[in-house]
Amino acid sequence: MSKRKLSPGEHFVAGTIAGLSSTVALFPLDTIKVRFQVNEKTTLAAPQRLWSAFEKVIKEEGWRGLYQGLQAGMLGSGLSWGGYFYFYEHAKQRWITSDSGKQPGALAWMAASAEAGTIMVALTNPIWLVKTRLQLQLRQIAEHSTTTSASASTLASSADPSAVKALGRRPYTGFIDAISTIVREEGILALYKGSIPALMLVSHGAAQFVVYEKMKSEYAKRYEQRTPGTFTVLSMGAASKIFASIATYPFQVGPKRCMLIIRNLIIIVLRVRDIYNAQGSTACRCPYR
Repeated sequence: MSKRKLSPGEHFVAGTIAGLSSTVALFPLDTIKVRFQVNEKTTLAAPQRLWSAFEKVIKEEGWRGLYQGLQAGMLGSGLSWGGYFYFYEHAKQRWITSDSGKQPGALAWMAASAEAGTIMVALTNPIWLVKTRLQLQLRQIAEHSTTTSASASTLASSADPSAVKALGRRPYTGFIDAISTIVREEGILALYKGSIPALMLVSHGAAQFVVYEKMKSEYAKRYEQRTPGTFTVLSMGAASKIFASIATYPFQVGPKRCMLIIRNLIIIVLRVRDIYNAQGSTACRCPYR
Protein backbone atom coordinates (compact mmCIF):
# COMPACT_ATOMS: atom_id res chain seq x y z
CA MET A 1 0.00 0.00 0.00
CA SER A 2 1.55 3.27 -1.11
CA LYS A 3 1.73 6.14 1.28
CA ARG A 4 -0.51 9.09 0.40
CA LYS A 5 1.41 12.28 -0.16
CA LEU A 6 0.25 15.50 1.45
CA SER A 7 -1.16 18.18 -0.81
CA PRO A 8 0.38 21.69 -0.86
CA GLY A 9 -2.64 22.91 1.15
CA GLU A 10 -2.00 20.33 3.86
CA HIS A 11 1.65 21.36 3.92
CA PHE A 12 0.49 24.96 4.41
CA VAL A 13 -1.59 24.01 7.47
CA ALA A 14 1.21 21.87 8.95
CA GLY A 15 3.82 24.58 8.34
CA THR A 16 1.60 27.27 9.88
CA ILE A 17 0.99 25.23 13.05
CA ALA A 18 4.70 24.40 13.35
CA GLY A 19 5.68 28.04 12.84
CA LEU A 20 3.24 29.30 15.47
CA SER A 21 4.25 26.64 18.00
CA SER A 22 7.98 27.21 17.67
CA THR A 23 7.58 30.99 17.81
CA VAL A 24 5.58 30.97 21.05
CA ALA A 25 7.94 28.46 22.67
CA LEU A 26 11.21 30.12 21.67
CA PHE A 27 10.36 33.82 21.32
CA PRO A 28 12.39 34.97 24.36
CA LEU A 29 15.48 33.37 22.82
CA ASP A 30 14.70 35.06 19.50
CA THR A 31 14.53 38.41 21.29
CA ILE A 32 17.96 37.86 22.82
CA LYS A 33 19.33 36.75 19.44
CA VAL A 34 18.12 39.98 17.84
CA ARG A 35 19.78 42.01 20.64
CA PHE A 36 23.08 40.22 20.04
CA GLN A 37 22.84 40.72 16.29
CA VAL A 38 22.65 44.49 16.71
CA ASN A 39 26.03 44.39 18.43
CA GLU A 40 25.32 44.24 22.15
CA LYS A 41 28.91 43.96 23.38
CA THR A 42 30.02 41.88 26.34
CA THR A 43 33.18 40.06 27.45
CA LEU A 44 31.28 37.22 29.15
CA ALA A 45 31.47 33.62 28.01
CA ALA A 46 28.56 32.36 25.88
CA PRO A 47 26.43 30.73 28.65
CA GLN A 48 27.03 33.67 31.02
CA ARG A 49 26.36 36.09 28.20
CA LEU A 50 23.00 34.49 27.43
CA TRP A 51 21.91 34.41 31.08
CA SER A 52 23.17 37.97 31.62
CA ALA A 53 21.15 39.16 28.63
CA PHE A 54 17.96 37.59 30.05
CA GLU A 55 18.58 39.23 33.44
CA LYS A 56 19.25 42.61 31.85
CA VAL A 57 16.06 42.56 29.76
CA ILE A 58 13.89 41.50 32.70
CA LYS A 59 15.47 44.08 35.02
CA GLU A 60 15.29 47.03 32.65
CA GLU A 61 12.18 46.21 30.60
CA GLY A 62 10.24 43.66 32.63
CA TRP A 63 9.01 40.28 31.39
CA ARG A 64 7.16 42.14 28.65
CA GLY A 65 10.50 42.96 27.07
CA LEU A 66 11.12 39.29 26.24
CA TYR A 67 7.82 39.10 24.36
CA GLN A 68 7.84 42.49 22.66
CA GLY A 69 6.85 41.85 19.05
CA LEU A 70 5.31 38.42 19.73
CA GLN A 71 2.17 39.27 17.77
CA ALA A 72 4.21 40.16 14.70
CA GLY A 73 6.46 37.14 15.24
CA MET A 74 3.51 34.73 15.35
CA LEU A 75 1.98 36.26 12.24
CA GLY A 76 5.30 36.26 10.41
CA SER A 77 6.32 32.72 11.37
CA GLY A 78 2.90 31.20 10.76
CA LEU A 79 2.53 32.84 7.37
CA SER A 80 6.18 32.33 6.41
CA TRP A 81 6.40 28.63 7.18
CA GLY A 82 2.90 27.83 5.94
CA GLY A 83 3.41 29.78 2.74
CA TYR A 84 6.95 28.51 2.30
CA PHE A 85 5.89 24.85 2.39
CA TYR A 86 2.93 25.59 0.13
CA PHE A 87 5.00 27.21 -2.62
CA TYR A 88 7.88 24.77 -2.11
CA GLU A 89 5.65 21.74 -2.66
CA HIS A 90 4.03 23.37 -5.70
CA ALA A 91 7.47 24.02 -7.19
CA LYS A 92 8.60 20.45 -6.46
CA GLN A 93 5.52 19.04 -8.18
CA ARG A 94 6.30 21.14 -11.26
CA TRP A 95 9.81 19.71 -11.38
CA ILE A 96 8.49 16.15 -11.03
CA THR A 97 5.95 16.75 -13.84
CA SER A 98 8.53 18.33 -16.15
CA ASP A 99 11.03 15.52 -15.50
CA SER A 100 8.77 12.58 -16.50
CA GLY A 101 7.78 11.72 -12.95
CA LYS A 102 11.32 11.32 -11.63
CA GLN A 103 12.14 12.54 -8.15
CA PRO A 104 13.90 15.92 -8.32
CA GLY A 105 17.59 16.19 -7.48
CA ALA A 106 19.58 18.72 -5.48
CA LEU A 107 19.37 21.42 -8.17
CA ALA A 108 15.58 21.12 -8.34
CA TRP A 109 15.27 21.23 -4.54
CA MET A 110 17.44 24.33 -4.45
CA ALA A 111 15.43 26.05 -7.21
CA ALA A 112 12.10 25.18 -5.54
CA SER A 113 13.35 26.45 -2.19
CA ALA A 114 14.72 29.67 -3.69
CA GLU A 115 11.41 30.29 -5.48
CA ALA A 116 9.38 29.77 -2.30
CA GLY A 117 11.78 31.92 -0.28
CA THR A 118 11.65 34.81 -2.74
CA ILE A 119 7.85 34.81 -2.76
CA MET A 120 7.72 34.81 1.03
CA VAL A 121 10.19 37.70 1.31
CA ALA A 122 7.86 39.78 -0.85
CA LEU A 123 4.85 38.81 1.28
CA THR A 124 6.32 38.94 4.79
CA ASN A 125 9.15 41.51 4.84
CA PRO A 126 6.86 44.18 6.38
CA ILE A 127 5.98 41.78 9.22
CA TRP A 128 9.63 41.05 10.05
CA LEU A 129 10.50 44.74 9.88
CA VAL A 130 7.81 45.57 12.45
CA LYS A 131 8.77 42.60 14.63
CA THR A 132 12.40 43.73 14.81
CA ARG A 133 11.48 47.33 15.61
CA LEU A 134 9.14 46.21 18.36
CA GLN A 135 11.79 43.91 19.80
CA LEU A 136 14.34 46.70 19.93
CA GLN A 137 12.32 49.73 20.97
CA LEU A 138 12.24 48.91 24.71
CA ARG A 139 16.01 48.37 24.67
CA GLN A 140 16.54 51.77 23.03
CA ILE A 141 14.27 53.44 25.58
CA ALA A 142 16.01 51.71 28.50
CA GLU A 143 19.44 52.88 27.29
CA HIS A 144 18.30 56.52 27.19
CA SER A 145 16.20 56.62 30.36
CA THR A 146 18.75 55.96 33.10
CA THR A 147 17.73 59.10 34.96
CA THR A 148 14.24 57.84 35.74
CA SER A 149 13.07 54.97 37.93
CA ALA A 150 10.23 54.06 35.55
CA SER A 151 10.65 50.89 33.52
CA ALA A 152 11.12 51.04 29.77
CA SER A 153 7.77 49.33 29.17
CA THR A 154 6.00 51.97 31.31
CA LEU A 155 7.69 54.79 29.41
CA ALA A 156 6.80 53.20 26.08
CA SER A 157 3.14 52.70 26.94
CA SER A 158 2.80 56.26 28.22
CA ALA A 159 4.68 57.86 25.29
CA ASP A 160 6.93 59.65 27.79
CA PRO A 161 9.05 62.47 26.27
CA SER A 162 12.23 60.57 27.13
CA ALA A 163 10.93 57.58 25.16
CA VAL A 164 10.12 59.79 22.17
CA LYS A 165 13.61 61.30 22.39
CA ALA A 166 15.27 57.88 22.59
CA LEU A 167 13.45 56.53 19.55
CA GLY A 168 13.12 59.72 17.55
CA ARG A 169 9.39 58.97 17.30
CA ARG A 170 6.38 57.97 19.36
CA PRO A 171 6.75 54.37 20.62
CA TYR A 172 4.65 51.82 18.76
CA THR A 173 1.84 50.40 20.86
CA GLY A 174 1.50 47.22 18.81
CA PHE A 175 1.69 45.62 15.39
CA ILE A 176 -1.18 47.52 13.72
CA ASP A 177 -0.01 50.84 15.17
CA ALA A 178 3.53 50.17 13.92
CA ILE A 179 2.36 49.36 10.38
CA SER A 180 0.11 52.42 10.14
CA THR A 181 2.76 54.73 11.64
CA ILE A 182 5.50 53.53 9.30
CA VAL A 183 3.29 53.92 6.22
CA ARG A 184 2.09 57.36 7.35
CA GLU A 185 5.47 58.79 8.39
CA GLU A 186 7.96 56.94 6.17
CA GLY A 187 5.94 55.80 3.19
CA ILE A 188 4.85 52.34 2.13
CA LEU A 189 8.25 51.47 0.63
CA ALA A 190 9.75 51.74 4.14
CA LEU A 191 8.04 48.43 4.92
CA TYR A 192 10.49 46.78 2.53
CA LYS A 193 13.68 48.07 4.13
CA GLY A 194 16.07 45.17 4.50
CA SER A 195 14.45 43.16 1.71
CA ILE A 196 17.74 42.83 -0.21
CA PRO A 197 19.55 41.16 2.73
CA ALA A 198 16.40 39.06 3.21
CA LEU A 199 16.65 37.90 -0.39
CA MET A 200 20.26 36.95 0.29
CA LEU A 201 18.95 34.79 3.13
CA VAL A 202 16.91 32.78 0.65
CA SER A 203 20.11 30.76 0.45
CA HIS A 204 19.45 29.63 4.05
CA GLY A 205 16.23 27.85 3.12
CA ALA A 206 17.80 26.49 -0.05
CA ALA A 207 20.71 24.97 1.87
CA GLN A 208 18.42 23.60 4.57
CA PHE A 209 15.99 21.90 2.22
CA VAL A 210 18.67 20.47 -0.06
CA VAL A 211 20.29 18.78 2.95
CA TYR A 212 16.91 17.73 4.39
CA GLU A 213 15.64 16.26 1.13
CA LYS A 214 18.95 14.47 0.59
CA MET A 215 18.75 12.87 4.05
CA LYS A 216 15.15 11.80 3.39
CA SER A 217 16.16 10.33 0.05
CA GLU A 218 19.06 8.38 1.56
CA TYR A 219 16.81 7.12 4.37
CA ALA A 220 14.24 5.90 1.83
CA LYS A 221 16.93 4.05 -0.11
CA ARG A 222 18.26 2.31 2.98
CA TYR A 223 14.90 1.52 4.60
CA GLU A 224 12.56 1.05 1.64
CA GLN A 225 9.43 -0.04 3.54
CA ARG A 226 10.00 1.87 6.75
CA THR A 227 8.36 5.22 7.42
CA PRO A 228 10.70 7.51 9.39
CA GLY A 229 9.54 8.09 12.95
CA THR A 230 9.01 11.41 14.67
CA PHE A 231 12.48 11.40 16.25
CA THR A 232 14.12 10.58 12.92
CA VAL A 233 12.29 13.37 11.11
CA LEU A 234 13.09 15.78 13.95
CA SER A 235 16.76 14.79 13.84
CA MET A 236 16.96 15.31 10.08
CA GLY A 237 15.24 18.67 10.39
CA ALA A 238 17.54 19.79 13.21
CA ALA A 239 20.68 18.64 11.39
CA SER A 240 19.72 20.42 8.16
CA LYS A 241 18.82 23.57 10.10
CA ILE A 242 22.15 23.59 11.94
CA PHE A 243 24.03 23.14 8.66
CA ALA A 244 22.10 25.96 6.97
CA SER A 245 22.50 28.27 9.97
CA ILE A 246 26.27 27.79 10.08
CA ALA A 247 26.60 28.16 6.32
CA THR A 248 24.50 31.32 5.96
CA TYR A 249 24.73 33.03 9.37
CA PRO A 250 27.04 35.81 8.08
CA PHE A 251 24.20 36.91 5.79
CA GLN A 252 21.98 37.48 8.84
CA VAL A 253 24.29 39.94 10.55
CA GLY A 254 26.77 40.85 7.85
CA PRO A 255 25.21 42.62 4.85
CA LYS A 256 25.60 46.14 6.29
CA ARG A 257 29.03 45.35 7.72
CA CYS A 258 30.13 43.82 4.42
CA MET A 259 28.96 46.95 2.60
CA LEU A 260 30.98 49.10 5.03
CA ILE A 261 34.09 46.96 4.44
CA ILE A 262 33.66 47.17 0.66
CA ARG A 263 33.12 50.94 0.90
CA ASN A 264 36.31 51.35 2.97
CA LEU A 265 38.31 49.22 0.53
CA ILE A 266 37.06 51.35 -2.36
CA ILE A 267 38.06 54.50 -0.48
CA ILE A 268 41.56 53.07 0.13
CA VAL A 269 41.97 52.15 -3.54
CA LEU A 270 40.82 55.62 -4.64
CA ARG A 271 43.22 57.30 -2.17
CA VAL A 272 46.14 55.19 -3.44
CA ARG A 273 45.20 56.11 -7.00
CA ASP A 274 45.07 59.82 -6.12
CA ILE A 275 48.48 59.64 -4.43
CA TYR A 276 49.94 57.80 -7.41
CA ASN A 277 48.50 60.34 -9.85
CA ALA A 278 49.81 63.24 -7.77
CA GLN A 279 53.33 61.96 -6.97
CA GLY A 280 54.00 59.28 -9.53
CA SER A 281 55.48 55.84 -8.98
CA THR A 282 57.98 57.15 -6.37
CA ALA A 283 55.10 57.52 -3.88
CA CYS A 284 54.69 53.71 -3.84
CA ARG A 285 58.33 52.81 -3.17
CA CYS A 286 59.17 51.21 0.15
CA PRO A 287 61.18 53.70 2.31
CA TYR A 288 63.03 50.91 4.16
CA ARG A 289 64.89 49.38 1.22
